[in-house]
Amino acid sequence: MQRKYRTVIPVVILALAVAAILGGAPAYIGIVLLTLAAIGLIYSSYGSVLFSRGSRIISKSTNKAEGAKKAMPLFERAYKMGLPEQYAIVVGNVMIQYGELEKAKEILDEISRSKERKIAFQAKESLSMYYWAKRDIKKAIKVCEDAKEMGFKDQNLYINLGTYYLADNNLHRFKLLLKECYKSKMESPVLIDLQATLLILEGNWERAGNFLKTMFDQLTPTFQDPYIHMAMVHLYYGDREVAESYLKRCLEACTFSNTAILKREEVESLLGIVADDSRVWSFRNEIASSPISLINGAIPKLTEGMKMPELPAKPIFKAEGLKESDVSEKDESLPDTSLTDEDEEWLKRHNI
Repeated sequence: MQRKYRTVIPVVILALAVAAILGGAPAYIGIVLLTLAAIGLIYSSYGSVLFSRGSRIISKSTNKAEGAKKAMPLFERAYKMGLPEQYAIVVGNVMIQYGELEKAKEILDEISRSKERKIAFQAKESLSMYYWAKRDIKKAIKVCEDAKEMGFKDQNLYINLGTYYLADNNLHRFKLLLKECYKSKMESPVLIDLQATLLILEGNWERAGNFLKTMFDQLTPTFQDPYIHMAMVHLYYGDREVAESYLKRCLEACTFSNTAILKREEVESLLGIVADDSRVWSFRNEIASSPISLINGAIPKLTEGMKMPELPAKPIFKAEGLKESDVSEKDESLPDTSLTDEDEEWLKRHNI
């Protein structure tokens, strides 16, 4: 429940107290009403106090998943006590990541009907993650596109929608979205990883490695995708040792939430495959021929006993950023990216 509804009664009582005092009523009536109003206002703001306590637990925790689980009871109580809508969206997000999905849906669905359009937008883009966690990709795309059509844009919108387009195997929409994102001057580690993902899917493994090196040179990501993608790049060139090292770093540095593409045990399974002489080269060939499968979280079926194939020479990866051609309107690298009438209509709807 939003706090604005909780504060109505104490504010009314406060108004009555002021009226009683100014109207010459007995002093004790004004005092009683003021006391009741103060108690009501304290009670109505207690949800924010609980929210702050939960937020501090998460921020101080070295393991965000464990911190979120410890904070969850406080967040649940905070929501029941009443919270500002912006805080309630955070509670819904944390619940989607580490708590009860259905409760998160209930919270975000309510706020998505807010009269404040920006709040409603943020709630919708967060609500789309509920459907992503349930692996209802079409619904996730629909809810996120509905949010986009409200006219607001932020990094979360592009990250969420880009992830959903990948899961839907819609490389064309994914590429258009990334171009729009970078034209809007948005940058984040996740968006760098999405650009590297596009390069892998286009078969440009060297540039993908360059983009990922740029990220790893600057920070230690706490989300799993860049570690998986960098392991794929090194394994493509046959470097099992470095591929293993990135998978191990993934297990050490990352949290695994309800919305993660791979579960911890699945990353451990990948590590076992790379270390297994009888399966590793079958795995490498699957990555080379159809990288989208693992990118979307599907571990391919493998043939045992496959010998090491002929491998391309491994380049020395260097830090690299976007070029003008990466965001230009015309791109000849993919034959299916010419705009159809449907695409033109989609671009108009999204103000591109």
